Amino acid sequence: MLGWRVIRTQDVEIPKSSLIELEHIKTGARYIHLANDCQENVFAVALKTVPGDATGVAHILEHTVLTGSKKYPVRDPFFSMLKRSLQTFMNAFTSSDWTAYPFASPNKKDFYNLMSIYLDAVFFPNISKLNFLQEGWRYEISDDKLQIEGVVYNEMKGSMSSPDRRMEEAIMAATYSESPYHINTGGDPEMIPNLSHDDLVAFHRKFYHPSNAYFYTYGNLALGDNLKMINENVLDHFERASGATITAEKRLKKPKTMNYTYPIASAESMRKKSQVAVSWLTCSATDNLEVFSLELLEDILIGNAASPIKKTLLDSGLGTDLCDASGYESESLDTRFVLGLRDADSEAAEKIETLLMDTLRDLVDNGIDTELVEAVVNSNETRKRYISNSPYPFGLQVFLDMVAPWIHGGVASEVLQFETLLKIIKERIASGGYFERLIKKYFLENTHRVLVIMSPDKNMQDREDAQLSQQLERKLLALSDDARKEVVEQKTALDNLQAGKEDLSCLLSLALSDIDRSIEKVQADESSSDGLTSYDKDSYGLLYLIASFDVSGLDAQLNKLIPFFVYLLPLMGTKKRDYESLAKKIDYLSGGISIAVQAINVFREKEYCKETVQMQIYCLQKNSQETVLLLQEIIEEHDFSDQERVKMLLMTLGAKYESSIVEQGHSYAAMKACSVFSRAAELSESWQGLEQFLYLKKLLADFKLDNGQKLMQELKILGDYFKTKALCGLVLIGNRENILNAKEASKNWRVSETSRENTFQKSENLRLAYITTTAVSFVAAACKVPDIRHEDAAALMVASKILSRGFVHNEIREKRGAYGGFARYDYLNGSWCFGSYRDPHIMSTLAVFAKAKGYLTAENISDKEVEEAIIAVSADIARPNTEIESAMKAYTRKIMNLGDETRQIFKDRLIVIKKENLIAVCQKYLRDNWQDYSVVVVSSKEKIRNANDQLQTTNYELEIMN
Repeated sequence: MLGWRVIRTQDVEIPKSSLIELEHIKTGARYIHLANDCQENVFAVALKTVPGDATGVAHILEHTVLTGSKKYPVRDPFFSMLKRSLQTFMNAFTSSDWTAYPFASPNKKDFYNLMSIYLDAVFFPNISKLNFLQEGWRYEISDDKLQIEGVVYNEMKGSMSSPDRRMEEAIMAATYSESPYHINTGGDPEMIPNLSHDDLVAFHRKFYHPSNAYFYTYGNLALGDNLKMINENVLDHFERASGATITAEKRLKKPKTMNYTYPIASAESMRKKSQVAVSWLTCSATDNLEVFSLELLEDILIGNAASPIKKTLLDSGLGTDLCDASGYESESLDTRFVLGLRDADSEAAEKIETLLMDTLRDLVDNGIDTELVEAVVNSNETRKRYISNSPYPFGLQVFLDMVAPWIHGGVASEVLQFETLLKIIKERIASGGYFERLIKKYFLENTHRVLVIMSPDKNMQDREDAQLSQQLERKLLALSDDARKEVVEQKTALDNLQAGKEDLSCLLSLALSDIDRSIEKVQADESSSDGLTSYDKDSYGLLYLIASFDVSGLDAQLNKLIPFFVYLLPLMGTKKRDYESLAKKIDYLSGGISIAVQAINVFREKEYCKETVQMQIYCLQKNSQETVLLLQEIIEEHDFSDQERVKMLLMTLGAKYESSIVEQGHSYAAMKACSVFSRAAELSESWQGLEQFLYLKKLLADFKLDNGQKLMQELKILGDYFKTKALCGLVLIGNRENILNAKEASKNWRVSETSRENTFQKSENLRLAYITTTAVSFVAAACKVPDIRHEDAAALMVASKILSRGFVHNEIREKRGAYGGFARYDYLNGSWCFGSYRDPHIMSTLAVFAKAKGYLTAENISDKEVEEAIIAVSADIARPNTEIESAMKAYTRKIMNLGDETRQIFKDRLIVIKKENLIAVCQKYLRDNWQDYSVVVVSSKEKIRNANDQLQTTNYELEIMN
C-alpha cells in the first residue's frame, strides 16, 4: 500500500487497537501504526544512532536539527511551534543507540502541521554553524578570560554533577567495552569541546537516513494519510542506503572489578558515601519473553519490602538504599542487571558482593517464596492494564516500550501481547523452578560480571575546575590574533542571530477559531453525605480507590511529621502481618499503593487551605473487596514498633531526597520561593521541599541521641489520629459492578467530612541559598498574584507563556547557555515564578528576571504572538485525560470548590485577551527589580559565595539554608 509492504497485523487488547507493521519497499524505512479511538494522536520517528566517542555528537545533533530546516528556515521552529500549537507533548530523546523525535496532539490540523515540521527538521535540517555554537559548545572571551558556553555543554555539566548519573555512566563503562554503550552518549563535558561542526554534519549524513528510520503513529487518524505525508515529504527524495549496525558485546570470560570516583563537598563526611554494585550482562533486547521474565525477576528480587535481595542488602546495615541504576535495563542490545548498595564504605565492596552471591545461591538451592512470585505476577498483570497519560501520553509510552527490541531487529509488537507472554511464564512457573533457573543462568553461571565501586573524592571538583581553568588559560595564550578575532566575531554573530526578529510566517499555525471553547465537565455518579463519591468509568477491569484524610487538626510539630508517617505506613507491618507479608499482600491484590500529602487551596471568600493525605490504590475487579479491607487494615492496625526499621527507611528516604535535589533543583528552589505566599504553598514546601529534607536530617541526628524514642511517640500519636479522626472521603472509580463490591466492603469505614479554618500571615520575601555539590545553578524568583477567580488570571497565564517561551528562553538558554528557563503562573495557588535550570549563572539570571516586565510593557510583542500564546495555554488546560484521570481531577476540583462555571469564565476570558491586557497585568504585578521578588538559589558553595561577593555592598545577600 502506497509503496509500503505489510509485514504483520495484529489486534491489541490494551488499549483496544489494531496494529499494522510495514516496511517501505524503496528505502527500507520501518513503520508501526496503532489504530484506535484515542484522540490524542502520537507521532515519532527514531533513528539508530551509534556515536564513536563521548563528544555528545548524537545529543548535540538532537538539539541542532530542531533549530531550522529546508522548508522552515527559521532560527527555532521547535520552540516557535510550542507557542502556536495545541500539542500535548513535543520533545526529543537521545538514548545510548537511538535518537527519537516524538510529539502528540488531539487536533488533526495541528498534528499534520507538526508532522510536516518534524519530518523536515529531522531529514532536511540546516545544521548551521551558529546553531551548533549555541546548542553544542563555543568559546567566549570575557574580561580577557576564555570560557566555554553552550546549552548541551552546560546541561551535561549539571547532569554529571549528580552522583546517580555518575554511577550510571560508571556501570555502563564497566559493563560494556566494545559496543557503544560504554560511551557517555549525552557527552562528557571534558570531551564535548573536541566536537567540530563538520563532525556533526557528517554524523547526520550517516545516520539520519530513511533506511535507518523507524516511524510510529498512534490514534484515530487514517494510516493512509500518514503514509502519504511521510512519502511526499521524505521518502520520495531518498534511495535505499545501508542502515546502522551495533556490535554485540564480547562476553567476559571471568568477573572483574572497576573503581570510579565522584565529587563530594569538602565539608561532608567521607564515611559511607560510596556506591557498590554488581552488574551482569544478560539477554538480547530482541528476546521479548526473556526480557519480560527478567523484568518480573527484578520485582521478585528488589521490587518490594519482601524481596530477598533488597531485604538482605538493607538489613545488612552496609548501606542505606539500593545503588543508583539498580535493577534490570532492557534498552541496550545486550541487556544488563544491576544489584548493589549506596551510602556504603568502599572497603565493604567484596563483602557486599559475597552477600549478594550467597543470597542468590540460597534462592536457587532452597527456592524463591512462591507467595512472592505469585504476588509479583499478579501485580504486573494489574499494572499492565493501567492506562495513564502521565508522565507522557500513553501512545508515547507504548512507543518507548517497543523501540529497543524494534531497532535491534526483534518483533516489537510482541511487547504489547503481555497476556500471551504472561501465560507462557505462568506455565513455566507452574512446572517449577523457572525464576531459580534464570538466577542460575544470568547471575551464578554468568562470567560477564563486574564489581563497580564508586567512591567520594573531596578534591575532585576543585581538581576538575582547576584543570579546566588551566586548559582555558593555555588555550587563550595559544590563540592567534586571527583566532581571537574569530571567537569575538562568532559571539557577535550569535548575539545578532538571537536578538534578531524573524519572519515566522513560513511556520504552520492554528487560529483561535480552531480552539474548542468548552471545558471538560465530569460529574460524579454518586456523591453521598457520608463522604463517598463514585465515578462509573471504563477502566479495563480495574477499580481505583482514593481515601482522603484530613490532617488540619494537628499541631505544628506533628504536622511536619505527616510525610514521614505516610511514607512509612505501607512499608511497616500491621497487627496481622509483618512488613514482608504486607508487601506481598499489596502486590498480590493491586498495582501498588500511592500516598501523597496535599495542601489544597479551597476557593472561598476567605482564604482556606485543605490539608489532606490521599491514599490511592488500583486493583483487578476480582480483588476489589479484599483490597478495600487491606487498606482498612493498614490504616487502623498499622504497627510501628520496629524502631530499627523506621530508622533504616528514613535513611533510605534521605538518600533519595539528596539525589533528587541535584536533578530537580529548579523545582525545589521555586517551591521554596513561593512558600511565603499562602498556607498551601508553605505547607507544600514544608512537606515536600528543602525544609522537609533539612528536617529529615535533623530527625536522623536526633535518632542517635535518644534512639528514636521521641519520634516513635509522635508517630504513635499520628497513628491514633489517622485511625479515629482523619478519614474524610472515599472515591471509587470503575465500572458499576466494581464500585458496588467496593462500597459493600467499605461500609464500616468511619468517614467524617471536616472543615477546619486556618489562617496564614504572608511572610517577607526570601533571599535564600541552598548549597549542594553541583557544577551549575538553579535560580528562582517569585511573587504573589491573584488566582483563577480574578479577572486578570487569564492575562497572567498568557503573559507567562509569552515570557517563558520567548524572552526568558532567549535570554537564559540561547544567550547564556542554561539548559532551560521559565516563567510560570500557578493559577490555582496564585503565584508567579521565574526560574532557571542547569544554569551556569546566578546574578545575570536574576537580572534577566528583572528585565522581563520591561520587555512586555515596552510592547515588544505582536498581536500574532498573543494569539499563539492563547493557543498554547488552551493546549495546557485542555490536555486530554484518560477516563480515570478525568474522574480523579474532577474529585480534586470538588475538594477545591472549583466549579465548572469558574473554569468556563477563565477560558472565555482567555480567548479574548489582547496585547494591552498583558501590558496592564505586567505593570500591575511584575517587579522592576529582582530584589523585590522572593529569591531562592540552589547551587555550589563557590557559586553562592561569588554571588554574595557581588552583593556585599547591598542588603540583599543570600542567606545560607542549613
